[in-house]
Amino acid sequence: MEWVGILLQTDRCLDHFSGVEKITNEELLALDYDILIPPAMENQVTEKNADNVKCKIYAEGTNGPTSPEADQILQDQGGFDEEKA
Repeated sequence: MEWVGILLQTDRCLDHFSGVEKITNEELLALDYDILIPPAMENQVTEKNADNVKCKIYAEGTNGPTSPEADQILQDQGGFDEEKA
């Protein structure tokens, strides 16, 4: 796994590899996922970007990555209903 060595010797960014397209955190959260586990930082999914979240399973981890407002938006979108789980 040569790429692991390259990552450890650089700034640990994947953009050193050919064919890699750099995207923002906002773009990353808006991709289509089967399962999305947002980063363990507060307020990564907010009322500003919750409408863009597209996943079948949203598995929130620790440290509150989803704001209360985003929680409500995700519930209103459906597919996140606890009774369906």
